[in-house]
Amino acid sequence: MPKFTRKIRGCDLSRLIKSISRLSEMRRGGKPRITITTVMLKDTIGDLPELVKLAKFCEADEVIANNLDYIPTKDLLGLEVFSEKVDPKVDEILNNARVIAKDLGINLAIRPIKFEEALVCAENPLKSRFILVDSFVSPCVYAHLLTRSEYIHR
Repeated sequence: MPKFTRKIRGCDLSRLIKSISRLSEMRRGGKPRITITTVMLKDTIGDLPELVKLAKFCEADEVIANNLDYIPTKDLLGLEVFSEKVDPKVDEILNNARVIAKDLGINLAIRPIKFEEALVCAENPLKSRFILVDSFVSPCVYAHLLTRSEYIHR
C-alpha cells in the first residue's frame, strides 16, 4: 500500500481505503465507477503520485485532482497551486503522476493549474455522487461546503 507522510483531511485513511476496496469488490460489470478526488494544495501536491498508487491498490478507476477554488478558512489562503504562472516543481509532480497513472492503468484527470474560465462543471453532477469521508452523499461537493453552521444544506 502506498505511504503518505501525514494525515490527510483528518480522517482515518485505513478505514477509507477499506471502504473503497469493499465497494470495489461489490461492483458488477465495472459499476459504479469509483473515482478518488483530491484538492491540489501546495502542502499536499507532492502526494499526488502516491494517491494514484492508492487508487490502483483500492481498485478505483480514476483520480481527479481539483483546484482549490473555494477557500472556506484563512488556514487555506495561499495554499492553492493554480496561478498565472505554473510552478516548475508542481509541473514535475503532475507529470510524474501522469506517468504512474498510465503505467498502472488508472485514469488521471488533473484540472488546469493555470487560470482559465470554465463554463460547465467538469464533475458532471447529473451522473456522479460525491461521498465525504464522514459518509454524507451529495451530487456535488458544493452542496456540502463547510460553513460556520457546518454545512450548507440544499
